[in-house]
Amino acid sequence: MLQPIVVRRVGGHSEIVAGHRRYMAALELGWKEIEVFEVDVDDKKAFEIGLTENIQRKSMDIIEEGKAFSYYTSTKGYGAVSDLARKIGVSEKYIRDRLITLNLPSTTSEAIRTGNLSLTHARELAQLPTEQASALADEAIEKGLTAETTRKAVQLIQHGYEAGQAVRHALEFPDWKVPKDTKHYNVEAVARESVFLSLEKALKTIDIEIQRLPQAEQKAWIQGVRAPLHELTNVAIRLRKQGDRKK
Repeated sequence: MLQPIVVRRVGGHSEIVAGHRRYMAALELGWKEIEVFEVDVDDKKAFEIGLTENIQRKSMDIIEEGKAFSYYTSTKGYGAVSDLARKIGVSEKYIRDRLITLNLPSTTSEAIRTGNLSLTHARELAQLPTEQASALADEAIEKGLTAETTRKAVQLIQHGYEAGQAVRHALEFPDWKVPKDTKHYNVEAVARESVFLSLEKALKTIDIEIQRLPQAEQKAWIQGVRAPLHELTNVAIRLRKQGDRKK
């Protein structure tokens, strides 16, 4: 054993403060004696010592860390997030990210535990009610969504989209930007942006196909189709600007 386990006296026996896994390993090996280091600390300090060691040894997964942080800050009320961060030598963001996972549906938390979703995904999903967060998490796993695409899907859901619709929209229109009014469902703003992006995408597709065609007469036919589409796009741009000015 490279390092002794840390214990404290509680009543007439010793309680392990840090080193539970080393102790269990020693039992499995059949060792009769191990080296210990005894400290005189209260419950709060004992918890901090054990938590610090587990963090440093990376012996807990993300969800276990979140539960431990919640126990310290909420269940026992030992201190605020800033106090805990200072005690165990991590950033406040590190703690808050893991606390967020406790507010997610159990299936989503499990996906984070196993690495199918990241903590960045968790931050985005936590903005949604449980049912919507779970639905979007399933879509994110199935389609391998990036955190950025998940963020856009969350914004779309907050504007009234279903999870599947939001994901399709976010994937098809990566340049989509959330309307300025994000607190209320604004049907006009979302529809206007969707129409504009649809027209823009259609124009780009036509331009690509024109470049591929070798025959001038075929190009002329497609350019004839493109002209009214281009005019519709200009109209959409003007209406888009008018809508922005109204805000």
